[in-house]
Amino acid sequence: MSDAASDGEGVTDALVAAVHDHTLADVARSVVAGVGPDEVSGLAASDQDVALAALAACARIDDELARSVVEIEAALAHLGDRARVVVPEPDAQYHLLRVHLDDHSDALAVGESLRAIGFTVWETWSGGAAESFRRFGTQLTYARTGDVSLVVSVRWGHRARRTGWRSVAARAVVPTAGDWEAIDLPRWAWWAYSFVRPVRQAAERLGWRRRYPESLGPFLATPDALLDPLFAFADLGPGDVVVDIGCGDGRIVVAAAERVGCRARGVERSADLAAAARARASAAGVAHLVDIEVGDGRDVDLSDATVVFVFLPVEVVREILADLLDRLASNVNTPAKGVTKRTARLVVHEQNPLALTSAHPPAERRVLAAGNAVTVAHRWDVRG
Repeated sequence: MSDAASDGEGVTDALVAAVHDHTLADVARSVVAGVGPDEVSGLAASDQDVALAALAACARIDDELARSVVEIEAALAHLGDRARVVVPEPDAQYHLLRVHLDDHSDALAVGESLRAIGFTVWETWSGGAAESFRRFGTQLTYARTGDVSLVVSVRWGHRARRTGWRSVAARAVVPTAGDWEAIDLPRWAWWAYSFVRPVRQAAERLGWRRRYPESLGPFLATPDALLDPLFAFADLGPGDVVVDIGCGDGRIVVAAAERVGCRARGVERSADLAAAARARASAAGVAHLVDIEVGDGRDVDLSDATVVFVFLPVEVVREILADLLDRLASNVNTPAKGVTKRTARLVVHEQNPLALTSAHPPAERRVLAAGNAVTVAHRWDVRG
């Protein structure tokens, strides 16, 4: 078994670490074989159930990725060897593919081909940002959402590797997405983004500017297969009021209303995604239970919330976690009119380490695996 599972950790901690280390299948096989940290807690039947579910999920993800490779290779066949789809290693934990290009000149053609089979690009630039991206950018990310989100990372260019002071200097002045998003400049002023970069970074470090001022990160849907496990993990019941921060197409709030019968509210910055969420609620017949708001999830009203779901980039979660917990605690101790004093739950799920401080440890964390999806779920219980 991996070191993570043999250094006296419990099986749950070993599986969580394996998700973050991208070694879940290896550790799960050891658990299924009956090899575990017996000196701590032994192997329970539930541990092996989780491990079996994780193995089944990884195998299904592998199968789906193999089919996606064939589909994308066919879509890019007209580019020949200039666009190469990288076949993923076995035991994948999420739906991610990479396409390598020789240079930026083929990126437009690849994007058109991916859009033709249902993908959308995460970020687009214009004016000076577009020209700066043309000169310095090295990748674009596309996604297609169904029961899961399939992400395709298109990369090009292999600049000489910088070391020492050259590497430090490049990080200081070579612009990236945060700089292009920070300000709109005319095309002729593309060079000025190298000066925008240090100013933006300083403003973020000093707290004068949010790291994600326009959004809470790109939209990735919570996989359908994880909805019921997440609801069980949150102990969701008909009397709860759910708030989903960055609700995207509304699948969490609609499923909560439809399957559990509770009221639910989603907050989404994108008007297009919010419209899709309202349409989903209407189609499911739960529009009377679901409210969708267009706005910044960091400013959402939580006065009636009993369960808050967050599936956002871990950098964003770290930024907003303390404030969410503080506001939930305030609401529990001073509930809104007509709301019974109760325990509130904050549920976050991810596949990357949250790197939380000891000031905000979750009450529970667990690997959830079902169907074609795997995640690590964290729950904070906020009591009055």
